[in-house]
Amino acid sequence: MFDTSRQDLRYAARTLGQSPLFTVTALLSLAIGIGATTAIVTVANTLLLRPPPGIGDPERVVHIGRTQDGSGFDNFSYPNFVDYRAETSTLTGLAAFQMEPRSLSLAGPDGGEAVKGSLVSGTFFEVLQAKPALGRFFAPDEDRAPGASPVVVLSHRFWRERFARDPGVIGRTIVLNGSPFTVVGVAEQGFQGPIVLVPDLWAPIMASPLLGMPADLLTSRPSVWLTAVGRLAPDVPLGAAQAELSTIAHRLEQTYPEANRGKGVRVMPSSVFPGELRKMVSGFMALLLAVAGLVLLIASTNVAGMLLARVASRQREIAVRLALGATRARLMRQLVTESVMLFVAAGVGGVFLAHWLVRGLMMLVPRLPVPLGFEPSIDWRVLAFALVLSLGSGLLAGLVPALQTTRPALTPALKSEGGGSGRRLRLRSGLLVAQISFSMLLLITAGLFGRALMHARGIDAGFEPRDVQLASMDLRLVNYEEARGTRFATALLERVRALPGVRSAALSAALPLGGSGLGLGGLRIPDAPADDERNDLRTDWNVITPGYFETLRLPIVHGRGFTEADREGAVPVVIINETLAGRLWPNEPAIGKTIRNDEILLTVVGVARNAKYRSLGEDPRNFVYVPLAQRYFPRTTLFVRTTPGVAAAAPIRRIVA
Repeated sequence: MFDTSRQDLRYAARTLGQSPLFTVTALLSLAIGIGATTAIVTVANTLLLRPPPGIGDPERVVHIGRTQDGSGFDNFSYPNFVDYRAETSTLTGLAAFQMEPRSLSLAGPDGGEAVKGSLVSGTFFEVLQAKPALGRFFAPDEDRAPGASPVVVLSHRFWRERFARDPGVIGRTIVLNGSPFTVVGVAEQGFQGPIVLVPDLWAPIMASPLLGMPADLLTSRPSVWLTAVGRLAPDVPLGAAQAELSTIAHRLEQTYPEANRGKGVRVMPSSVFPGELRKMVSGFMALLLAVAGLVLLIASTNVAGMLLARVASRQREIAVRLALGATRARLMRQLVTESVMLFVAAGVGGVFLAHWLVRGLMMLVPRLPVPLGFEPSIDWRVLAFALVLSLGSGLLAGLVPALQTTRPALTPALKSEGGGSGRRLRLRSGLLVAQISFSMLLLITAGLFGRALMHARGIDAGFEPRDVQLASMDLRLVNYEEARGTRFATALLERVRALPGVRSAALSAALPLGGSGLGLGGLRIPDAPADDERNDLRTDWNVITPGYFETLRLPIVHGRGFTEADREGAVPVVIINETLAGRLWPNEPAIGKTIRNDEILLTVVGVARNAKYRSLGEDPRNFVYVPLAQRYFPRTTLFVRTTPGVAAAAPIRRIVA
């Protein structure tokens, strides 16, 4: 068997070498299809199948997030996390962390340097079974009292790039947001935490007041800002942890109904994209894989047709070999060997092509504020996929021509110089029709993509973004308290509005179409029954300054916008959008009505036109605007509308500095 297989391989190589034009054309066609498919699988493997590096026993790690009315995967409050941690028995450890690292200011010889830090509970590194490269991780007593233990752990990348691998950094004091912190450790190379976003450093949650965060975040149950990661106890399935934490969530809802109404918990396997993000990424990668698979299918169909035409020209040779006593199975194996050899050789080329395609794709990834912790590479899973894909495609592409060609009528075939039977011609026609059909499907898919992009460009966002320039800033980085931050905002707007070419300017806490929302608590109708459905409406918020609606050209359809008179000490006011106005007071004017937010009674002074807030494809969303002078928010974005062609970035930087 081994000798005959070796003979088949030698004969296949010699036969393919005698037709260089056919061989090269087929190899290139297949290599492109296999390479594109393998490249997508390489990226998907890194994003969805590989565990985050530096985590011990990752299959026992789970992500835990909050649900609202049974759906979603979101943040929860620190007090709720403390209760989950204290009452769980299905988890050997539970740790809290911020999903998105926050901006911090690191003091240096040339002024402030923007870095990204993540606040984590003291058990974070223990739960993940991480190992330090230098120093140590947080001690238990360093995450018990607010502001008592200002310590940080550096990521290996940040230590390498910012501190030049200096081992003496352990014990050194660095200044973050104006507060001194002691470096106690450096994480192991490659460790990034449990998600795809890589912070520069980690600090204990109890150090949050030193970084300009409100102290009540540690005691407020309505303030949701943390996600959890846990480690399953030995022999405990994920379902048992889900059941136990759901029971705890139900008890919390009964004990604290105002803060936890409708809030549940979801336990999911660990992934660099936790929660709903994994579904989104999986769907996108599946779509890309389907497109790449179509390319491979077209190439394989094309090569199968070429193989059929090629073996048809060898009809007399095959008839002679059959007449001399060769079995049909032996000839079929010979022909299939040629096909498999061709596809495997193309698969090898496709793997090399996939490597360069992945490198090219990574070069197209834009520079983001927070580094992404993934480096796609070809591992054993990808190689196994490419091998199975090549072998399977080669067998299918070679088997049909072999079946059709190895049972000719011997006498006519021996007299023939080539050509093909009607059945073989019909098969070739069928392959050609299939190839054209797949090509048309690919063209239609591309056309639908193009149409969707054109449709997205034509969606009315509700505001006019042209000629609006943005500058984001976070006043917590310099520890500005409310009074100083408000004075800074006022002075900034006055000077920016005075710049040549500037038509209007305003500050906004939320960035339209930024993908996320801002929550500042629930709304209630004064004197309404507790079971009134209007008290359970989910609402996004924004904190803005006067001039916001003019700058974005977002119309006020009823009432007025904010003015300088809407300041601290004046009657608290609010502007709502048309959707919320219709749900709160259907068939009634909203102007002059009042709504309650926590203990604050807000008077509606305006109704703004509906807009797109998180994404262009979203459904109508409830939205609330409050003035910065009455609801201070330190993280904000400057919106500047200029005359066309005016660049305001440089003078704005000078003003901020």
